[in-house]
Amino acid sequence: MGRTLFLRILQAIEQHDEYFVQKRNAAGILGLSSLQKITASFRMLAYGVAADAMDDYVCIGLSPLC
Repeated sequence: MGRTLFLRILQAIEQHDEYFVQKRNAAGILGLSSLQKITASFRMLAYGVAADAMDDYVCIGLSPLC
């Protein structure tokens, strides 16, 4: 998938569903970026894996190595 197509899809998804927009938590720390959330979602759909399997790939987990 080309970069421009991916970014168009990203913008459309952000406008459609508030979950995919990056927000701050109660402590004021930024949450996951839209790119991380959508990349993880695409990979879960494409490969049929659980969300936990995407933690290391997209650096979603709380590990300091990301």
